[in-house]
Amino acid sequence: MSWMGKSVRRVEDDPLLKGRGKFVADVRLPGTLEAVFLRSPHAHAVVRAINATAARAAPGVTAVITAADIVGRTAPICVAGEVHTPERLLKALKPLDKVHPTPLLPEQRVTYVGQPVAMVVAETLDQAKDAAELLAVDYETITQLAREGMSLVLVEQNVAESLAICKRAYVLENGKVVLSGRCDALLADDRVRQAYLGI
Repeated sequence: MSWMGKSVRRVEDDPLLKGRGKFVADVRLPGTLEAVFLRSPHAHAVVRAINATAARAAPGVTAVITAADIVGRTAPICVAGEVHTPERLLKALKPLDKVHPTPLLPEQRVTYVGQPVAMVVAETLDQAKDAAELLAVDYETITQLAREGMSLVLVEQNVAESLAICKRAYVLENGKVVLSGRCDALLADDRVRQAYLGI
């Protein structure tokens, strides 16, 4: 029997509509702690330093975790569709796919807006939020290279491969277009190669 094109009776709505839904955030077990992530406001930037001294001393805080605390203890993850998958598992499952490993917390640079850079753990959610605001991150923003029809190309070592699949690109500085043209022409431009690609 196929359910395609047929109205299906929903069974989960009644408690939600009556305010009796229960979610993970509603579960309070003895000793439960709350975690808040500090996220990057930049699309591409070098992380020069993270000062967590004030956050670690804040009331109720039990831990502040940065890349320095987990280096060598965690493996990068890869985004496959909507699933975050360990790199080794993704290579085994999809050997022909090109993987883009992402560290749980970046050591040297962030590569997208909203990337987690630190995690604060505290006794209450409010305490974790307050402590996260005390984290001081020193960023050095990096010039971005955008490509038409896609959101953003970040200037990485494999930028030539990224440029090869687009038709037009723009070099941005502080949000303003300073150079534009065909991708192959921009890649051949000495100014772009030296100032933006580092080659």
